[in-house]
Amino acid sequence: MSTSFDPYMGGCSPGNSSCNYVPGSINPFEGDVEYDFYGYNIQLYTAAIFVAFFGLTTLAHLVLGLISRQPWTLLTFFLGTLGELIGWSARLIASRSVEWDPSEGGVWRSNRTAFMAQIAVLIFSPAFLQAGCYIALGRIIPVLGPKYAFVHPLSYTVLFVVGDIVSLVVQAIGGGTAASGETLEEANRGGYIMLGGVIFQLVIMLAFMLVLGTFVWRFRTDRPCAKQVELFKWWPQALRTRKYKTAYDDQKRIDSGLDSGIVSPQSTNTNVGVDAEKAVGKTRWGGRGKSTSRMGTKTKFGSAQEGVEYTEKEIRGAKILLAACVVATFFIFIRSIYRSIELSEGWNGKIIENQTLFNLLDGMLILLATFTFIFVHPVWVMPRSKGGAAAATA
Repeated sequence: MSTSFDPYMGGCSPGNSSCNYVPGSINPFEGDVEYDFYGYNIQLYTAAIFVAFFGLTTLAHLVLGLISRQPWTLLTFFLGTLGELIGWSARLIASRSVEWDPSEGGVWRSNRTAFMAQIAVLIFSPAFLQAGCYIALGRIIPVLGPKYAFVHPLSYTVLFVVGDIVSLVVQAIGGGTAASGETLEEANRGGYIMLGGVIFQLVIMLAFMLVLGTFVWRFRTDRPCAKQVELFKWWPQALRTRKYKTAYDDQKRIDSGLDSGIVSPQSTNTNVGVDAEKAVGKTRWGGRGKSTSRMGTKTKFGSAQEGVEYTEKEIRGAKILLAACVVATFFIFIRSIYRSIELSEGWNGKIIENQTLFNLLDGMLILLATFTFIFVHPVWVMPRSKGGAAAATA
C-alpha cells in the first residue's frame, strides 16, 4: 500500500532545499523558488506594478472609447491594454502560485494555467495597439491632405489592419501551441510559430513606417502626389457615416459635372469648363490650414474628404495624433525586435530567461504606448464637430 508524499512533512517549504526526497537527484532551488517555466523568480512587486498601471490604462481606454463614440478605439486600444492586463495578472498569480512536483526529484512548479495565459496573451496584445495606429492614419490623412498620400486612406487602413490580424492569429496559434506543449520540442515548435507571427508583424510595421514617413515628408515639404491609387472601391458605403456618404455623393456629382462639361453647383458663373474647375479649386484640402486647389481636373483622388472643410483645431489635432502614432509605433517596433530575438533562441535562451529585459523591453515599452494614446486620444485632439472630423470616420 503506497502512501502519498507530503512535501510539508518535516518543515518542507519552497525555501527548504532539503525537500529533495529522491536519492541522487538535484533540487534546482536554494532559498527561493526557481520557476521551471520561466527560468527565473517572478518579482512580485514588479508584476503588481504592471498590473496596477495596465489596470488604469484599460479603464481609461474603456471610458475614452465610450465617450468618443468611435468603436474602433475600443477594438484596438482597449482590447490591447486589456490583453496586457490579463497577461500581467497571470504573471502576478504565477509569482506566488506554486505546487510540489515529486516526479523530477522534488521541485516547486509554477501555475501552468497562468503560464499559458501570459504566453498566449502578452505575445499578441500589442497587435491591437498597432492596429489602432493603422486606423488612425486613415483618419489623419483626409484632414492633413489626401493629396500627400499616393494610396487612398481607406486602402491603407484595410491593408495594414488585415496584415495585423494575420500576424495576430499566427502569434495566438503559436502561443497556444507553446503553452500546451508537453515537451521542450513541442514548446519550441510553438515558439517558432510565434516568431513567424512576430516577424510578419515587423514586416507590416516596416511598410507602415515607410508609408507614414513618405506622407509626413510630402506634407512637410508640400509635395503632392501626381495621382492616388484606390485599391478597395468595393468597400461597402454602408460602413461609412452619414456625413461621409453625403460628402462622397456630392463629390461624385462634382466630378461627374467636370467630366461631362456641366458646371459645378459651387460655381456662380455660367461659363463652362474653366469656371467649373475654379469652383472645385476652392475645395479645401486641409493640410497647411489654407485653401489649396486641385492639381488639374484629371487628378482623381477618390476621397470624399475633398469637399469637406476642416477647422484649425481639427488640423492641429490631426498633427498631434500623427506624432502619437509615430511614437507608439516606435515603442511597439522595438518591442517586436526584442521578442523576435528572444524567441529565435528557443525556451532555453539567455534572453528569454532575463527578467529585467522582459520588464523593460516588453512591459515598459507597451505601457508607454498605451499611455501615449491616453494623453493623445482622438476624443481629445480630433473632436467630432460640424467640420470634417465626423465625416472622416469611415
